[in-house]
Amino acid sequence: VAFTLGPVRYDLPLHDMTGANTWVPDLMRWIDGQNRLPFGGGITQTQSQALDRGILRARAKLQRAAALDVSSNAVRVTNLTGHKLITGYPEGRRMWLRTIWKDEAGNVLRDDGEYGSFSATVGSNNYTVNSILDPNARVYQAKFGISQDWAYRLLTLGVDPNLPLGFDRTTGAVTMTLIQLASQPPGTEMETFHFVLNN
Repeated sequence: VAFTLGPVRYDLPLHDMTGANTWVPDLMRWIDGQNRLPFGGGITQTQSQALDRGILRARAKLQRAAALDVSSNAVRVTNLTGHKLITGYPEGRRMWLRTIWKDEAGNVLRDDGEYGSFSATVGSNNYTVNSILDPNARVYQAKFGISQDWAYRLLTLGVDPNLPLGFDRTTGAVTMTLIQLASQPPGTEMETFHFVLNN
């Protein structure tokens, strides 16, 4: 016998294999609708319903992921779930605190960390994007980037100098390319992150 079972314990918190990603299931359905899903031979209705249930479980898990303690003008957020809150899968996790300030009559004075929809035009296509609307929101997230030195090294390896590194979030216009960053003074860094999606 390689191992023996220990005693059954009932004092452990709940743990299941539900992740915290609510976006990827819809992305998978969209890619499947474009006939570009690279595996599985198409998503069936049963599988689509399972994806919906997974989204609901993930949202429920995220709603239980932290405790909020407000005392006077101080706020404390306590992580109750380990890597499901913010530290796991850093490419896709971000967290911020939304605070709505109201007067005695209940009128909104200010909305810090507001989240909602805005319109964006990329090329000739119009999109509705859901994201953080408050430009001054403090967002806790991994920040990936590239340095001027690394951009220069990529150019010497033959990477396309016109590779976009940054975009305007409402127009889709390129704001920085690899060659532009490589031409900056030494020590210059730029926040950027790339996904390669089944091309």
